[in-house]
Amino acid sequence: MIREKDRTFLQNIPFFTELNHEQLKKLFGKIVTTVHSKGAMIFKQGDESDSLYIIRHGSLDIYRGESPQDYNEHLICSLHAGHFFGEFSLIGPTTRLTTAIVSKDAHLLQLKRQDFELLAEEDPALGWLVLRAIARHVIAPFQDQPEFFFQAIRHLE
Repeated sequence: MIREKDRTFLQNIPFFTELNHEQLKKLFGKIVTTVHSKGAMIFKQGDESDSLYIIRHGSLDIYRGESPQDYNEHLICSLHAGHFFGEFSLIGPTTRLTTAIVSKDAHLLQLKRQDFELLAEEDPALGWLVLRAIARHVIAPFQDQPEFFFQAIRHLE
């Protein structure tokens, strides 16, 4: 269960802004707060992807690479309070494409895919609104920079 201050914070996360009060209440009942110290690995590249995370406090670094020796060379980005990661896990089972390591003690809000799927079965509109918001988030960079999309496609070939 999450605190009242976290409820207000979560209402501003893009995936949840279209939900009504009742849907938010259901969703908030499934989100848990986890606390992690600097240096903690939240997940490793190749792990099963099972949760969406939202950073409430602190920061994380996202890396590509399969071992700590790779991390310094392959820092993708740093994430801070208000940022989220792992949104693809709500769509379905997959493996993590990156490694997430806490760079400053962090409080994370976690929504597990299993809990989201149960909510979506109970309230299909809730599921649809969240998945649609994720799709919009994913496609946005491609709409703003179409050449990025074509570069990504070429890279997959």
